[in-house]
Amino acid sequence: MVMKMAEAQSCILLLIMMISFTIVSANNGAFSVKYKYAGLQRSLCDLKAHDDQRQLRILAGVDLPLGGIGRPDILGLYYAKIGIGTPTKDYYLSWY
Repeated sequence: MVMKMAEAQSCILLLIMMISFTIVSANNGAFSVKYKYAGLQRSLCDLKAHDDQRQLRILAGVDLPLGGIGRPDILGLYYAKIGIGTPTKDYYLSWY
């Protein structure tokens, strides 16, 4: 009796999995995309300003300690040390 019940549960589970797989595979892996500003007729300048603000919010949490030589009579040389990853691997950036 216990064995028949386990077989019945296995068959039901298999049936559910097959139906789920059929539904998912019938969608061809495509999804519909909706425009965030549909119907608002926003200008390109408005969209650029919105994107600039978004970039500022993303970069607000980034603070690089800069070092270097910034004498006004010569070309300046600046550098920063950043750590990326876990465990942290240090990278050195330099520019002038």
